[in-house]
Amino acid sequence: MLENLLVFSTGLIGFLAIIQILIRFKSNNIANIYLILIFSIIVVRFLVIGFFSLFGADYLQNILANCNNVLIVIIPLTYLYFKNLVHNRKKMLISDAYHLIVPLLFVIVDFLDNLQLVLIPFKNRFFLSFFLLYIVFYIVSDYLILHASIWSKTSPISFINKQNRTTKKWTIFLFSLLLLMAVRIIVSLTLEVTTNQYVYGMSFMLISVCIWLVIFLRILIFPEILNGNSYYNFESASQENLMVLPAFWKKEIGYKITNSQDLQLEKKINDLLEGYMATLDDLKISSKVLRDSSITLRDLAYRLNIPVSHLTFLFKYYSKVSFSEYKKVVRIQDALQLINQGYLKNNTFDSLAREVGFASYNPFFTGFKEIVGLTPQEYFNSYERYNRVVQQPTAALAFVNS
Repeated sequence: MLENLLVFSTGLIGFLAIIQILIRFKSNNIANIYLILIFSIIVVRFLVIGFFSLFGADYLQNILANCNNVLIVIIPLTYLYFKNLVHNRKKMLISDAYHLIVPLLFVIVDFLDNLQLVLIPFKNRFFLSFFLLYIVFYIVSDYLILHASIWSKTSPISFINKQNRTTKKWTIFLFSLLLLMAVRIIVSLTLEVTTNQYVYGMSFMLISVCIWLVIFLRILIFPEILNGNSYYNFESASQENLMVLPAFWKKEIGYKITNSQDLQLEKKINDLLEGYMATLDDLKISSKVLRDSSITLRDLAYRLNIPVSHLTFLFKYYSKVSFSEYKKVVRIQDALQLINQGYLKNNTFDSLAREVGFASYNPFFTGFKEIVGLTPQEYFNSYERYNRVVQQPTAALAFVNS
């Protein structure tokens, strides 16, 4: 009785989670479509099993058991969710449908076998072997795309890195629980097949119910995880935060300098290094010197009244990035500040690229995508959506007070 009530309650909570996704649908719509499909399959199953079990319709279990193979579609849908979360696509691709061909064939073959129109020798063992290979393939695929594009991804800009961490935590959480469920299903199927008590992996189903309950509750309690990387917390992207440069500098070199000239230079300027670092960190605020697209390390040293050898030493031994990377990050951060100040209302993206110091739009586009995780247009669209959301309550209040 309590187990059936838990199943039904989890279905209801899952339904609320789907509503939450629909509310935030526009923030990451294509990825969330796949999440809605996954949740809908699970929610319908739990509601039906829970409802009829509570009212004593045990005969329904046999019907549901024959439909359980449909659940295999969740495996590729999960991969497509992660894939679209990573790439932030604006529309569904026809190629994504290819991932659903195998589950469809699997269900059709099983259906025909049940009608004895197709006879499969050692059916249960064959299906188990197929399922093991299939689920392992997609688990590895999920891991590879998440590790390469989300888990190992960092940005030198603080508020963007904060959103990346949110997405990283959510995907690690979801992947880990789905992996745990996969292990549960594999163990369940293996035991059922070897003991000739095949009930389509329904053994230990309560474990999966509890896992889905945790996932649904996570969505309801922390809905911001649905935003992915296509929507940033612009409240934290204030002008003050954008003007704070990331930690470019090392406190210690971490290895012994072998070059004799550099060793002598280090002794001379060791007490000056922190001052040089502070000067470079203030560049973004105090001047727009890096908006000069042709500026070199020598030019910068001259403008800052720092010996060229000192600045070269600093970037060689105490900087986490090269001078070229330093310029790129500062310029992208400058571009973000200009976008947030409304620069694009009267100017083009190409003009923005040249304004902050890029020689052309292409390197600006590549650098922006690399650092921010979105194209300049995608970031601008997200910022505009945020402004509309913020301004709506203000406009409504002004109307009421007028």
